[in-house]
Amino acid sequence: MDWEEFFKLMIIDERAAKAKYETALAKVTDAELRAVLERLRDEEAFHADYLQDNWARLAAKLSRS
Repeated sequence: MDWEEFFKLMIIDERAAKAKYETALAKVTDAELRAVLERLRDEEAFHADYLQDNWARLAAKLSRS
């Protein structure tokens, strides 16, 4: 597996985790549990964006090497 494949797979994993939290949120009624799940969902979204942004930066650097 090369680095591009690695980052793409990690982005897919983060987006899949976010989707699982969204599925759980559709069923939760407890406010405290909802807040925890929302926070975790948002962290997964952040991770996906972070990976995407950093891969773009790293890919540009690697292509110049």
